[in-house]
Amino acid sequence: MKTRALLLTGLLLTGCAQTSPTVANSMQLFSPDTLEIKAGTSIQTKDGVYKAQVDERWYSADLYMKRVREALSPIK
Repeated sequence: MKTRALLLTGLLLTGCAQTSPTVANSMQLFSPDTLEIKAGTSIQTKDGVYKAQVDERWYSADLYMKRVREALSPIK
């Protein structure tokens, strides 16, 4: 009886353990290359509200590293 209960529990748990293919295939994350924030703009973050003191421009990590590589590459 105990073995049968464990077997049924295992079947039920593994039968539910699958991802939804439509959700997994349609998830796309977008991050802009630059983010421009005007002075005085308030932005809610997980740590509280951030208020830009001056006009700011934030660069994505990819764009930043591209510019670093360009600056450090020898002139051809």
